[in-house]
Amino acid sequence: MMKQDRIALTLPKEDGVTLYHAIQTRRSSRAFVDRPLEQREISELLWAAYGVTDSEGRRTAPTARGCNELNIYLFTHEGVWKYEPLSHSLSPMLKGDHRKVTGLHDFVALASINIVYTADLTIAAEGPRERQIAWASIAVGAMSQNASLWANSHNLLAVVRG
Repeated sequence: MMKQDRIALTLPKEDGVTLYHAIQTRRSSRAFVDRPLEQREISELLWAAYGVTDSEGRRTAPTARGCNELNIYLFTHEGVWKYEPLSHSLSPMLKGDHRKVTGLHDFVALASINIVYTADLTIAAEGPRERQIAWASIAVGAMSQNASLWANSHNLLAVVRG
């Protein structure tokens, strides 16, 4: 466990290109440069993926029956962090560079960040486990698309991996 305090993130500002342009020009890339992202970039990227959009706790990406059973873990050169959408902050989880454990490809160790999405099915919408997994998978697809579009609209490279 990291001894560092939680990091409060800044709220996003409206900038970047139009949504149309971001969708039209979005491409997957595996040619990453090991450059730490600015805190503002991380803040806005995470908000785009799963941030809170109103006082009732609605998110930028839908979940089945609004259960919000998903979590985001951010792997950086400094450590592993858990994104806390309600407080729009990062909680430290593990110190050190663990980016290489997020995938089998060499480029994962060079990417500025790796985002890992997880689902807590103990709080997922009721139903058969297969349906819970399908609903969580659909929500993660929406989250990763939001993150990819934000990255593209700010001239950052991204790729979604399974």
